[in-house]
Amino acid sequence: MDLKNLKEFKEYTRIKKIDVRKWLLRGHAPLYTFILIVFAAAVVFMFSTIHSMFNNENTSDNPSDEVSVSTETTGYIADNQSYMLAINKSKNYLIVYKMDATGEFTNIFQIFRCSVPQSLATGETSITDKFIWKMFDSNVYGHYTVQFGNNAYLHSVPYTKQDTMTLIVSAYNNLGKSSSVGSVALTAADAKWIYENCGLNTKVKVYEDSTENFDNRLSELTTLAADAKYDPTDQGAVNNAENNIVNTKIAYMTGTRDCTVALNSDFDIWTGVYAKDVNNNDITSYITATGSVDTSTPGVYKVIYFLNDSFGTNLKYYRYVTVTDEAESTVPAETTAPATAAATQPAQTDTTTPAPTNSQPVTAVTEASTSSNNTNNGSDNKSQINPTNNTGQ
Repeated sequence: MDLKNLKEFKEYTRIKKIDVRKWLLRGHAPLYTFILIVFAAAVVFMFSTIHSMFNNENTSDNPSDEVSVSTETTGYIADNQSYMLAINKSKNYLIVYKMDATGEFTNIFQIFRCSVPQSLATGETSITDKFIWKMFDSNVYGHYTVQFGNNAYLHSVPYTKQDTMTLIVSAYNNLGKSSSVGSVALTAADAKWIYENCGLNTKVKVYEDSTENFDNRLSELTTLAADAKYDPTDQGAVNNAENNIVNTKIAYMTGTRDCTVALNSDFDIWTGVYAKDVNNNDITSYITATGSVDTSTPGVYKVIYFLNDSFGTNLKYYRYVTVTDEAESTVPAETTAPATAAATQPAQTDTTTPAPTNSQPVTAVTEASTSSNNTNNGSDNKSQINPTNNTGQ
């Protein structure tokens, strides 16, 4: 840069400084100062906030975080380990103790009648695993099974299949007495309570004390007849039985096609009607029907067949039977007609409902852990059968 240009640049700089000074002197200085102060305060606040957030995330001495974590953990432990199970081999009691305010198990919460195998070792252990269904070496199934650390098990009265309609009745009626082999057995309702309320690591104590007596604190137990199918304390099984619900999955129902019959001929609405489940078991006795046919009077009669299972399949088949003196009978001889949904027969207004099946027979009521509440409603329907199935319920 030559001397002339340098002088011009210095003169320009001097003039700009004078202009800025004049601008400030005209009254803009306070505004400019205020803007600078606000900007500086915003920067300081921003850095202060970031620093505070960083400390909250990385400092372990924050009291509020400790309280939150401690509360959640304590709640989980209380919900899952606030009980202790005490099994008296001598009396076939299972006593549930609830933790008191000091953390000790001194309060008796419930007492269940059970069946304890003589082989069960005494001592202290804990719950190590749980199973909704578990098959054992003797080819029986326990519902609501818990495993102990000493490799023993506790579960419902056993079933012959993974099906709540296949109860081993003799084992149920043996509750309150010792068993020669197997696991600690209880009613389905009592086993379910333990399964749902006693978490892993729940303490279990097995002992012998023939002087202990809690018989007056036990509920009643229904002694079942030999042909009973289900545990009366299992509300799901009771509901299925009372509503004639198949405990396995329906494969099909057949034999319900419309037909024509001759006047004054013999006709049975059940002839040729049958059903099977997915395991090829005959479940015909679960079918219910409403309506009747009078072959002495010409006309069109409606019969409705119902079949439901616990998996949500609800079949409702309409059958129209025409009685006439102008034609021979055309009752079809059906073989198989798979169906997995409601029939598509013509819909008509109908207010009838299928009558529930009879509840299973009982022989007596004795003292035990859980009472049953079966009502014999009466029905003209066929009796229930014993379906077989290896799928869980």
